[in-house]
Amino acid sequence: MKNTIYINAKALIKSEAKTLKRQNPKDKPYIRLCLNDLCNDLISQFNFHAMKETISEKQAKIYANWLSNYTADQHPK
Repeated sequence: MKNTIYINAKALIKSEAKTLKRQNPKDKPYIRLCLNDLCNDLISQFNFHAMKETISEKQAKIYANWLSNYTADQHPK
């Protein structure tokens, strides 16, 4: 189960980014907003997993940092 929580979250971000870019190619602020909202929801799920002791608090922070950086990379240029 190593990193599967993060890998699944990353796949969700990637899928949502592709969908949003295809459906709204000219609305860059909207795409950024949706991706950031999804990222925040996923980060709170990391914190929930940390509370349930599925992952450690440190691991939840690392995943949050990784996912934030990945989400920023998915923003339209």
